[in-house]
Amino acid sequence: MTIIDFKDYIKRKLGYPLHSIELTDEQIFDCITEAVQRFTERHYDSVIRNLYKLQLLPNQTSYDLPINIKTVIDVIPTNALAGSLDTLERYSAPISSMGYYDYLFQVTDVTDITTRRYAIGLSTEVFRNLNIRFDFNYSMHRLNIIGDVSNLIRKYSNEYVYLLVYECPMEELDDLYDNRWLKQYSVALCKKQWSTNLKKYNGAALPGGAEINHEGIMSDAKEELEKLEIELEDEFVLPPKFIVG
Repeated sequence: MTIIDFKDYIKRKLGYPLHSIELTDEQIFDCITEAVQRFTERHYDSVIRNLYKLQLLPNQTSYDLPINIKTVIDVIPTNALAGSLDTLERYSAPISSMGYYDYLFQVTDVTDITTRRYAIGLSTEVFRNLNIRFDFNYSMHRLNIIGDVSNLIRKYSNEYVYLLVYECPMEELDDLYDNRWLKQYSVALCKKQWSTNLKKYNGAALPGGAEINHEGIMSDAKEELEKLEIELEDEFVLPPKFIVG
């Protein structure tokens, strides 16, 4: 489903073409963007675990990362414990090289998947003992290395590090639009915006003396959003390791 298909889906869920939906395309796209932001912040189906290679620069401690990186779990020297790193690269590389969904379709054997997860988990537990301190700011997508970067480069004889991250595969957004929770949340946000637009008819009588009940639409939208937020936190929230940066 493309974003255009998604927009048309939302209009149909709100009653189009039987009802006149007073929303501009720009407003619908804004609601979709807001829904995707909420989805990728908390929903575990929106992210994958991966490696990101970063070049360190002497005397530079702050680095801007791609916006699809949601958090950084570990900073790993590339030449430390080479055997474990080779294992981590070997089992993580298919995800970055062929795309997450293609990877899942190709790795169909349960034993193979379990082996990959075990190898990544074992390697990363070892890496945590290296104790490279860092801080990641999600809003600015900025990583700060705490300490002397020049000394780190000398210590590990390498200017590159690997970041163990959770990232949203932005090239797969068309697939994300098919997620049930995201669709319902987007529709509810658009309904809320629609009710706001209908305020311009306050006091205007319809044929037969009826009035547009924008407050009822707003109340329904807020109730739906509240239920979806509760469902997100109860059923789909990301694991604690994700939100501790």
